[in-house]
Amino acid sequence: MNFRRWALPGLASLLFVCTVPLLAQGTQATLDGQVTDSAGAVLPSAKITIRNVQTGVSTISVSGPDGYYHVSSLDPGQYSITVQQPSFATSIRNGVQFEVAQHATLDFTLTVGSVNEHVTVTAAAVQLETETATQSMELGQEKLLALPTQGHNPISAVFSVPGVIVTSSDTRLRAFDTAGTSGTSINGSPNATNEILVDGMSSLQNASTASFIPTQEATSEVRVQTTNYDAAYGWTLGGVINMLTKSGTNQFHGSAWEYLQNTLLNANSFNNKYTGTPRASSHLNTFGFSISGPIITNKLFAMYTYEDLRQVIPDPFVVSVPTDLQKVGDFSQTYNADGSLQVIYDPYSTFTNASGVLQRKPVPGNNLKNLTYGMSPIALKVLAMLPSGNVKNVPITGLNNLTNGPSNRKFTDFFPENTIRVDYAINPATRVFGRYSRNALQEARGFRYSTNSTLNAADTTSNNPFTRENHNGTVQVTRILNPTTVLSARVGLERYKTASIPSQDTSTGPAALGFASDYATQSADVFPQFTWANYNGAGAVPAATTTSYNYTVGSSVAKSAGTNNLTAGIDLRLLRNNVQSPGNSSGKFAFDQQFTGANPLAVSSTSGNALASFLLGTPQTGSIDKNSFPTRQMKMISLFLQDDVRLRKNLTVNLGIRWDYLGTITDRFNGLATFNPSIVNPLAVTGQTLYGGLQFAGVNGQQRGITNQRFGNLGPRVGVSYQIDRSTVLHGGYGLLYGQALNDPGEAPGFSYTTNMVTSVQSGVPYNTLSDPFPNSSVQSPSYAANGLKTYLGQSFSFADPNGKAPTVQQFSFGIQHQFPKDFLLTLSYVGSRFGRLPVSHQINAVPLSAVGYGATYLTQSVANPFAGLLPGTALNNATVQRQQLLAPYPQFLVGTITGTSGINEMFMPIGSSSYNSGQFVLQKRLSYGLDFTVQYTMSKQLDQKLYSNPQDTSLQKVIAAWDIPRNMQISLLWQLPFGRGRAFGSHLAAPVRWAISGWDVSSLVRLQAGMPLDLTNSTNSVPTGNPALAHPTLARWFNNCTQLASGATQYCQAGDTPVWTVRQAYQLQTWKTRLSSVRLPGVHNADISVSRNIPITDRVHTIFRTDFINAFNSAQFFNGPTSDVNSANFGKILGVSDQSNLPRFVQFSLKAEF
Repeated sequence: MNFRRWALPGLASLLFVCTVPLLAQGTQATLDGQVTDSAGAVLPSAKITIRNVQTGVSTISVSGPDGYYHVSSLDPGQYSITVQQPSFATSIRNGVQFEVAQHATLDFTLTVGSVNEHVTVTAAAVQLETETATQSMELGQEKLLALPTQGHNPISAVFSVPGVIVTSSDTRLRAFDTAGTSGTSINGSPNATNEILVDGMSSLQNASTASFIPTQEATSEVRVQTTNYDAAYGWTLGGVINMLTKSGTNQFHGSAWEYLQNTLLNANSFNNKYTGTPRASSHLNTFGFSISGPIITNKLFAMYTYEDLRQVIPDPFVVSVPTDLQKVGDFSQTYNADGSLQVIYDPYSTFTNASGVLQRKPVPGNNLKNLTYGMSPIALKVLAMLPSGNVKNVPITGLNNLTNGPSNRKFTDFFPENTIRVDYAINPATRVFGRYSRNALQEARGFRYSTNSTLNAADTTSNNPFTRENHNGTVQVTRILNPTTVLSARVGLERYKTASIPSQDTSTGPAALGFASDYATQSADVFPQFTWANYNGAGAVPAATTTSYNYTVGSSVAKSAGTNNLTAGIDLRLLRNNVQSPGNSSGKFAFDQQFTGANPLAVSSTSGNALASFLLGTPQTGSIDKNSFPTRQMKMISLFLQDDVRLRKNLTVNLGIRWDYLGTITDRFNGLATFNPSIVNPLAVTGQTLYGGLQFAGVNGQQRGITNQRFGNLGPRVGVSYQIDRSTVLHGGYGLLYGQALNDPGEAPGFSYTTNMVTSVQSGVPYNTLSDPFPNSSVQSPSYAANGLKTYLGQSFSFADPNGKAPTVQQFSFGIQHQFPKDFLLTLSYVGSRFGRLPVSHQINAVPLSAVGYGATYLTQSVANPFAGLLPGTALNNATVQRQQLLAPYPQFLVGTITGTSGINEMFMPIGSSSYNSGQFVLQKRLSYGLDFTVQYTMSKQLDQKLYSNPQDTSLQKVIAAWDIPRNMQISLLWQLPFGRGRAFGSHLAAPVRWAISGWDVSSLVRLQAGMPLDLTNSTNSVPTGNPALAHPTLARWFNNCTQLASGATQYCQAGDTPVWTVRQAYQLQTWKTRLSSVRLPGVHNADISVSRNIPITDRVHTIFRTDFINAFNSAQFFNGPTSDVNSANFGKILGVSDQSNLPRFVQFSLKAEF
């Protein structure tokens, strides 16, 4: 299917105004109602004129034979509505406010009289939702500007909406902090699976992460739809965040502002206080201006906003680096947490004892200098480049011994953003608007090992500098054909480019470090990457550049026919993603305790040390990448039909159907591959037929995409709204939605090649070492599709499940909404979600379950290799291999580990599921008497089935969800203090006193959230044998970490403790839950407070001085929680390990002038 064939008709419809607005992703409001006389008789043919007060643009409708009228495509804003009928007095209702994507109902009762007689009333804001069961909350510009939001990011106000959970550990929420901005779960949705719309256009890059977010000053409104029973909305597993930019009006308006933060009033970070580090300097300036107004009164309007953020902030860290003794091989002063010596063993002394158990001999004196074969010159050179620790009073383990000083690690950010919007009412029936926005981030970071003037080649700092540039634009045309039919069209384009450049030194590449010449000549001449378990490592993550494109074209038609309001439309999207990443082109080498521990088959928490393994040149894994640069794209097509039927005056039914097509991913150069498990592999091995091989897109009749085409994604929507009386409405609804899923597996096997180091052939005995990790020039280059089914033999790889499908969510809710006097609105709801077809990964080349029971000794025993000499440059080319390799289903590829790593990883299997149930309470008070507040409380529970416990399992583990938050409370408050001129008290006081107490406002955002469950997903060695919950956890010991070792000894135990953990043994299958609901991470207790004063200068000009206290009570959050790896000396600890995941309190001053 050629996207251009769809795009051209869409563009034509835009130019010639022949089709409709993309109400599917619309920002415009709709209005329904009935016109009757005072006796209740319907009045057909009544003329309804809806006039936008700010722009003067009017929309006209006529009531039908049953008195009903329907008006769509109303831009959010304030309106005056006039209803006229011969022989009746004209009814005028002023002050009617319409919000983003609102479905409003206004009935009119006309009294007998002349049309020249006017009955005028001022309407209160419509609160009750009587037309739709979709649950949503609107945040107007007044609230967005008044609430203390971090980084002036309008998305951060969304966190106060019921059902919304913050899922990101990102400490900052500026407009360019895409991880934090996208990090929300709505009614249980997986992280970053919500739709974000700006002026009706999707603002997501790679179908998941937020891209363009307008500034607060450029944003008119935000509406968060937490359930979606309107077929016009789709491509979300949670909610829709619908943002509208400001437009110009008939009056000129302008503003200029400056926000300022500095070190003086900011609190110190938690870890800085713990380590005794002084508060680092921090400075922020955000300044800008906005201007809007008419170019031609009542016809042509413009708005322009510019904002620039400039910030220098600390980037604190506490990491572990080698001690001076360890750098030269002396581990005689290296201790475990219990004070015992961390014994280092000689990996070359591995032997099998009389009982058939593998053992090693300790290194004499725990000093590597006492070994006869010496240490690795490469390791000695690298360790000599690292700084010494500078933390006082470090624990006995010597870890967490390096922190930054107050001036040697900072982020420096520059982020200008421009937005221009033009609205044009060509005539009463035709309107058009266009918007273009651009922002550009330039970020520089500090270092961990380097000084400000000298680069240390071993520095681990990545993304330095880091740049991001975004161009985003959309155009929409709306045409009213007649009072019951509206047409419109929209086209949008976004280009989003990021570039990360590490602090890599090209003068200290593999050759300069002393690697073998045959390896050095095959690698890039940059510092390699070394990682050490429990230590910080050396070398930075390689550079990468990603450019994403998002093209959208859409149209729809809205037709009113009596009590039926029909909308039909189409939404077309094309996503493109270009990645340029060389990967670890000079090598990446990972070291842990296993080669220098007592047990040759498993990592020990009390013996062995990753630095000792490094000094002996014995990595656990090593690899080097030769990458191609993928150029991917995916097409999305949606058709929908929605009918909102007003069956009775107090009963509305929403019926809809939506079809979503999620196209397969293709590559411009066919750089994609998938795995066929049943095809015969041509590799010739005596007496054996091998199955399984890679097949390539566009080769030998294979389709260009990596997944099969799916056309059956139909999503019904049903909603019911029943108005019991004037103040009470019952709502209920159900919707089946499909989520976006850019299931890109990354570089394809064959088009990119990772040569893996053969680190061991015999169990526990090193084979190739760091000095010559890939002997005999064995680094492989990509063969692309030339080797066919023989591609990537002897290697590990991942591939996308060809049966991948779009994930689904079934949303349903039932609730009651009641409006009390004085503008109070109470909503009580049950809200549920059932997620299906969620992506799951599975290791499919693991040892069969029937063989696992034979144990580690049997499985790791060396046997004759039938592939010897057939697979050069791989671990399967040697004369012998471990027995487990030949037991794998596809032995010509590397066998997977018991924990699911290595081997063949099948990705995006659409078999995961999740269930979410909640009770939601919302009390709102609209702004009146100077007070506006919202209190929401959610009780919920969520269970997941998205993970295999073991590669050998045939069913998924059912476990508490990662984002299960049983209790969540949010409070937002705006209070215009009732003192001074124009307010309830003090207006009679003397002028100086009245001036001093006038214009003061207070606003606040409060978030109280229970903690998430302890997650063991990445701690595969930790085996819970009891309940580790403590009655009184502390940051120094968040859970009971008392552990029983295989020897029978215990560690981390306190008086009276019973061991509740053991260390996972080699080839031990997982029978425990991956998440523990009995142990939860620290919760969130956060309050942001703002105090401001509005000072009038003239009737039209005023200034606002404001002070924001973000995290006012300096409550630290620990999103990452305690260390859950039983082999870590920090097991169970938060204190001194994880710094707070939120910002310490900071105070921000601002001054703003408006007219």
